[in-house]
Amino acid sequence: MLQRFYHVIQFQTVQHTYSMKNFNFLKFIPTLLIFVLQLNVIFGQVSYSFISDKRFNSPDELLGYEFKPSTLVYPNRDNPDNNREIALNAGEFSFRVTRNYLIIEAENYDEYKGAYSVNSINPANYGFKIDLMNARNPSIQGHLKIILNDRKEVDAYIFKSSPKQKEVIFYQAQLPDYQREIDETYFSDAGEVIVTDSSMWQTRVYPLFELEQTQRRLQPEDSLSISFEVDTVITNKKKNKKKAVYSIVIRVNEMNDNGKLEMQRYEFPVQKTKERRSDDPRDRNQRYRIEFEVKKLRSGKIFMYLDENRAVYSIVVIGETFYTVRGID
Repeated sequence: MLQRFYHVIQFQTVQHTYSMKNFNFLKFIPTLLIFVLQLNVIFGQVSYSFISDKRFNSPDELLGYEFKPSTLVYPNRDNPDNNREIALNAGEFSFRVTRNYLIIEAENYDEYKGAYSVNSINPANYGFKIDLMNARNPSIQGHLKIILNDRKEVDAYIFKSSPKQKEVIFYQAQLPDYQREIDETYFSDAGEVIVTDSSMWQTRVYPLFELEQTQRRLQPEDSLSISFEVDTVITNKKKNKKKAVYSIVIRVNEMNDNGKLEMQRYEFPVQKTKERRSDDPRDRNQRYRIEFEVKKLRSGKIFMYLDENRAVYSIVVIGETFYTVRGID
């Protein structure tokens, strides 16, 4: 833990020009010291998922997301005031929703661990309901109820593995104030990065979430940024001919073979851009889609989604990774 904390300090003081939108390291030294004293630090690779992490507008947004609750409650139906509540370690439980399965990892609760076949995912008056079915015995059915608050954030989820089992309740964690302050300062917020024709190629985004096979909450020491850049190259010195070269660059701090953090740079030259607009009311956060045809990528495409005010909402490296910015409280 202390070794990882050293890497955080080392990187943020030396490499801050690569990744920080407005980060004053000295201001946060007391906060970082608090992290060392926390058993479940957010800077670790395992953390809780937090209520304010993401808003869910439709069932398909659950796909690929991984929930890591902070509290487990065994309901007592005969005496509701005597429910048994258990505090969970960060990552001790996880629920990951895919199109075909609900995958539950549980370190100390083997009775819940496994892959449950998803029969359907539907909206409900409390949020969403995932109907589950045992593929070997269709008569064994269960569910996962996703409970949303009035901001469409996941507050809790209720799991039932089979008709004979009782429902158990899992609660999400509240984002600690110290982490909220760092998130606000470090990561790009929804509505913050405005993209116009004149500003597109000077845009840099610091996403909070990275979704590949599972979703990962990025940390400041990851220093992941996505920038849209233009360079001028000379094509003919004698005639002083120049050409603008456009590219999308992803920078990320990764561990090298020697176990040290090192900045990596992935560049995708842009060949062509195209913009589309959706008039669907459900696409308020993704009103505009800018398509970039790029080299050095198997799919050949990167999408940038903008909201109604042309602020960056998400960036999709097609066939690879889905990035989203931080939601606003």
